[in-house]
Amino acid sequence: MDNSLKNALLSYETALNQHLLVLKEEFEMLETAWRSLNDVYEGSAAEDFKEVWTKTMADFEDSVGKIETILYFIREITENA
Repeated sequence: MDNSLKNALLSYETALNQHLLVLKEEFEMLETAWRSLNDVYEGSAAEDFKEVWTKTMADFEDSVGKIETILYFIREITENA
């Protein structure tokens, strides 16, 4: 692998890591807000929102897993180049 490709992958890895950290921090703040809301929010609207929030959390965790897989492959490629 030539150095320009390796450097591009390393730059992408850095950017993706930073993006992942920001996503996790922002989502943690949303989770905290959700827990506070969940303690006092009741009724059918609350149940509807909870259902949507649960799906959002699952989708987020899936996305994080995919990003981590991409990061793993980038590390494998750059370390073995």
